[in-house]
Formats: sequence, structure tokens, C-alpha cells
Amino acid sequence: MKFAIVVLSLVQFLFVDIHGDYAFRGETYTMNSLEGWEPATSERIAGRPSSRKLYGFEATISSRISNDRDGSSLQIIELIGCKDYKQIQHTDSVNHSKSDLVESVVWNYSDNEPWQSVVEIVHKPIKHPETGQESVLMRKEWYIAGVNNVYVVSYANDNKITWYKWLPKIEKLLYTLNEANR
Repeated sequence: MKFAIVVLSLVQFLFVDIHGDYAFRGETYTMNSLEGWEPATSERIAGRPSSRKLYGFEATISSRISNDRDGSSLQIIELIGCKDYKQIQHTDSVNHSKSDLVESVVWNYSDNEPWQSVVEIVHKPIKHPETGQESVLMRKEWYIAGVNNVYVVSYANDNKITWYKWLPKIEKLLYTLNEANR
């Protein structure tokens, strides 16, 4: 059975447009990026992910932006020393339920994937200040429990066509997350 899972993961890995030039690198992990996705401006200037305290833990935050200029972004929050993803998930759940900007929140759990839980968030429509066009931000966040850390991977986009274009590739990309000491 494990051999079949390894083969399936390898096949999935081969069919993703993975690019190593802008791979994610945190304090305790690496994860490949997608071809044509580049570090956010702040990360390019600093030459490293930003760091701050989140949820009471030291954290690094690394982002990639689609080079297609389609509004897609991918972010990894690395919570160093956090061993309980449910603690982070609970805090996020409370925050989502209190937000006036959120229209819907759907949680799912998995035993067969590299992530333990995932949430899909759809924000209420907002008008662009310059164009007056309405847009709806969609986000998907995966909670991944490492051995000594928790990783929250977040994908966001405000266009349904590009949302569904990138989503399967990003889900396959999650299989490339490697934690040191994992």
C-alpha cells in the first residue's frame, strides 16, 4: 500500500509545473514553487521571508505572486515550535466567524493528505476604488502539522477562472513541503 502511495505521489509530482528557482525556504522547511511565480516585493528586497510573532510563536511568512498578473498569491506561514495545528485552526475559525468581510467558511479534514485540515473562505463582494468593478476574494488555507512546527499554506485569488486554473497545481505542490527533522 505504501509503495502505491509513493508511486502516486511521484506521478502527481511529475505533472505539476514546479520550478525550483523561487522555492519557498523557511527556518525549518522547503517547498517548491510554481513556474512563473515570484517572491513578493518585500521578500525580494530583503532576500528572505519576513519574520514576526504570530499566535504567540516565532513565525516566518513567505509569499509568491503569479507572474501572469492574474491576482493569484500563495503564502506560507511557518509557526516555529508550534506542535498543535488545532490551536491555530481554532483561533482562525473564531476570527473568520467574527469578520464582517467573510461571506462563507467551509472546513474539511483529511487523514490521507499531507494536510490535517483545510478551509475555504469566500469574502463578500467589494468594489474596486478606481474601476468600480466588484470582485470577490476567494482563499483556501491548508493546516499542516510538522514534527516540531505548524505550516499554514494560503492561496488567494479574486477570479474564478484563474482560481480553478491554479488550485489543482497548488494542491499537488503541497506534497513538496519538506520539514527538516520530519
